[in-house]
Formats: sequence, C-alpha cells, structure tokens
Amino acid sequence: TGANLGFAKANNLALKQSKGRYWLLLNSDTLVPTGGIFAALVAALDAEPKAAVAGPLLLNPDGSVQHNWARFPGLASELSGELDRSQAPCPLSDFEDPAKRRQLKPFVCDWVGGACFLVRAEVAQGPLFGLDEAIFMYAEETEWCLRLARAGWTTILVPSVTVTHLGGASSQAVPGATRKRMWRGSMYFYRQAFGPIGMLPVAAVATARLALSPLRRKAAR
Repeated sequence: TGANLGFAKANNLALKQSKGRYWLLLNSDTLVPTGGIFAALVAALDAEPKAAVAGPLLLNPDGSVQHNWARFPGLASELSGELDRSQAPCPLSDFEDPAKRRQLKPFVCDWVGGACFLVRAEVAQGPLFGLDEAIFMYAEETEWCLRLARAGWTTILVPSVTVTHLGGASSQAVPGATRKRMWRGSMYFYRQAFGPIGMLPVAAVATARLALSPLRRKAAR
C-alpha cells in the first residue's frame, strides 16, 4: 500500500512468510561485508541451544562501534543517561580494535539492536512470535528480548562479526519528533518490564529527560 506500517508490523509481515531454521531481520540502512557473516551468526546460535537471538557488532560508517547491546534499561540508566554494558567480557575499548574483537567469543547480553537480528525460528513461530506491534518504532527489539528472557531464552552478541549501520546518529542530531517516538517506545517497554505501578519512577525520570532535551541541545551548541 506504500503506507509506513512501523518497524514492528512491517517485519512481522515478513516473518510470517519466512521459512528455515533461523530468520533474519536486516535494516535497509546496513552494509553487510562479504565473508559469510550470516553463517557465523548461525554457527553461534547452533552452539548455544538456549540462545534465541544473535546479533553482530554494529559499526558506524567511520568504523567506530555503536555498542548495540546492553542490559535492559531502567531507572539507573535513565538517571545516568547511559546504558549498562557491563555484560561485555572485556573493556569497551577492546571493541574498537579490529584485531582484539576478532578474538572475542559470543557473550550473553540482555538485548541486541534490531538492525541485524537473527532469531531462532522455532521460537518465533510459537507464542513468543514477533515484535510487539504496539511499538511503532524504537525499543521493539528490546521488548522482544525481554519476553524471550522471561521464557528462559538468552540473547547473544557475536563481536567478531561486524555490520555497518548507517543509522544510529548521535543524540544531538535526533529531531524532536523522533525523540518523542523514542520516549513512547520506552514508556511501553517500561510498562511491560515493571508494570503500571512499578514503572512510575523510571517513567518520571524519562519524561523529565525528554522535557529537558531541548535545553541540553542548546547548551551543547
């Protein structure tokens, strides 16, 4: 129809037509190198029977790292403005060094970014199917990983495999309308994660951050 259905609904339509042991979500704004990276992601999932999702390390166009994994967000991350990436098995600086990251083994994390997201089909075909279409954009892959984790599945990052993601611009460049969509996605995730009452503290901090973001952008100029 040409209509923008949103990231979740559009991907779910494709997933319903998919076949095979593993299904891949891949953004159109990615550059995938040659050399069998998908085979490497499949091998990582084959080696971890309780892993439902595997993702590569995402790079910016200049080769720097996007750090597309973290623990699930919550009050601490909203207060600090930084996601918790302490599940990494090494200092974050090691991910910037191609020689070092090629030696890193896959590791379990709470979630990986959806720009390149390989999911085990036997999981996606069941009651845990697909991205939550209540989220139009942002946080949908995090929410899916949360549902999978609650069902006993894990998510892994494969840092030796890299894909360039042309998106992922700095927060200073994000338009106000996009920030509001991100906020709405976060509010939905927090409700799912903490419940309507438990989400109140983190929602208050996230809303304050949204309200103050124009002032922060002005101060950074």
